Amino acid sequence: MDRMQSAWLQFARNADPTITSKAPWPRYDLRNRQTMELGATSRVVRDSYPDQRKVWDGIPFDNETPSGAQVTALLSENGQTDQ
Repeated sequence: MDRMQSAWLQFARNADPTITSKAPWPRYDLRNRQTMELGATSRVVRDSYPDQRKVWDGIPFDNETPSGAQVTALLSENGQTDQ
């Protein structure tokens, strides 16, 4: 609970949820799918639960699958142009 709260506070203050320099929180990207696993020992995991994630592939969000152009525009509008 404390680590999660600290991560949220760091994110709100600095737009980066990294809590300590020993465990930097990587930016999420579709190629590596690295995520932070918070627990008694926090660690970065790559593509956690891939089988469960793949079940959702192709399922439209809000009953509409966005086109590539829509996704690119959305990412660009939110400063995520490195995807």
